[in-house]
Amino acid sequence: MAENNYSELIKKASTINGAYIGCMWLASFICMANAVTSPLLSLLGLGIGIGSLFAIIIMAYQFYWKTCHGELPFLSSWFLVLLIILYASIMMAFGVYIYMQFFDNGNFGAYYDQMLKETATKAMMDQIFANSGLTSEDFVAQITSLSPIRLALNLLESNIFLGFLISLPLALLSRIKLGSSATK
Repeated sequence: MAENNYSELIKKASTINGAYIGCMWLASFICMANAVTSPLLSLLGLGIGIGSLFAIIIMAYQFYWKTCHGELPFLSSWFLVLLIILYASIMMAFGVYIYMQFFDNGNFGAYYDQMLKETATKAMMDQIFANSGLTSEDFVAQITSLSPIRLALNLLESNIFLGFLISLPLALLSRIKLGSSATK
């Protein structure tokens, strides 16, 4: 298959898969933001977040082995994973903005306030911020004072940065041939 066809397939697959991963990340964020109401939501949010990484590997694996029959160059596989993360990050940032602007009702701030009530968490946060002169109360005040657009942009920036770091191992894992499920 010509490289041009791979390019078009990568763009199409990354857009669709990025939307799925973005929905998973947004669901994870909403669960974590509402963990005050139920501690199980925190675990569910964490599970969805970790599961999304495995979903990216599976999506890239299927694209590499089933769509491209193992003929896709590594840089193209890496580019696919990067685009999935980019589209998911944009979708999540948009969803976080809408959620925080219209639906949060203070749950996000209450989550951090509840974390400070736990002595172990407060001690850990104070130890982390000891060198900077910032207290855990100051940190929570700064987080909760962020406007919805600023919070969404901060999440977008951190997701893209962390996504760039993790995309290489995810792309490598997606190229591992498993049993008879991959055909060449």
